[in-house]
Amino acid sequence: MPACLAEAEQRLLSWLEHGYHGSMDYMARHGALRVRPAELVPGSLSVISLRMPYWPAAAKAAEAVLQDGLSLYFALRHGA
Repeated sequence: MPACLAEAEQRLLSWLEHGYHGSMDYMARHGALRVRPAELVPGSLSVISLRMPYWPAAAKAAEAVLQDGLSLYFALRHGA
């Protein structure tokens, strides 16, 4: 494991041990897997993670955006 991942793993485990994850029990359940993607999917080198704001009422349904390549590209490119 590269040094940067080993350091990240130690920081994450320390963060979890201190209970900073609060009620997000899934963080503790899957702890080290967050820095070991090959243990989730064999052969994986990295994981791309993203966050989306809560879905605004006027927004198109997620399924519609995913099926419409142009809207999806725009949303990813411009942070919409």
